[in-house]
Amino acid sequence: MNIAVLIYFDALELELTGVLTVFRTAAKYTDMELNAYTVSRTRASVVGASGLVMTPTYAFSAAPEPDALFVPGGSSVDRMLKDAPTRDYLKTQGERVQYLCASSSGALLVGDAGLIAGQFVTTFPTLLETLWKYDPADVRTDEIVRNPNGRLFSSRSSGAALMALEVVGRCVSLEVAAQTAEHLGVEWKPLE
Repeated sequence: MNIAVLIYFDALELELTGVLTVFRTAAKYTDMELNAYTVSRTRASVVGASGLVMTPTYAFSAAPEPDALFVPGGSSVDRMLKDAPTRDYLKTQGERVQYLCASSSGALLVGDAGLIAGQFVTTFPTLLETLWKYDPADVRTDEIVRNPNGRLFSSRSSGAALMALEVVGRCVSLEVAAQTAEHLGVEWKPLE
């Protein structure tokens, strides 16, 4: 299973590392291959919101096709909304992946790629009204919102790891997700 995590200038590191840590830890509890990697428009290093310098594993053009795609939030989302290669990658891959997950302001990038129309969505409380311009079915204030088609949204940074555990539970097994959560000291239960 290929899991792509988008990185970009000023992306929230907590969201990125939470997702990567969940999948790399889950790999210890299963024989299923879980290939979690970072992806960006180029392989050039970017600086995250907290100053961490990150080098993407793949540029969009060389990345394996993901089965799950995670889109973190960040303080430069407005700048990323103007980035055509990122929008094109999100649209192309977001339409075909089994799971598309966006945390906090990452929902705006998913919306800009045309991928939240008709979906139940959430984001940071201060950005909730902004989501309406992308024609969702509803904008909710829940911490995590799951759609039947594998689209998940989290309003907070801490929700990124919880969404990753949800994907592990659905794609690998609930047992592996529970073992991973216990290993990481995270309280988790499957979404209904």
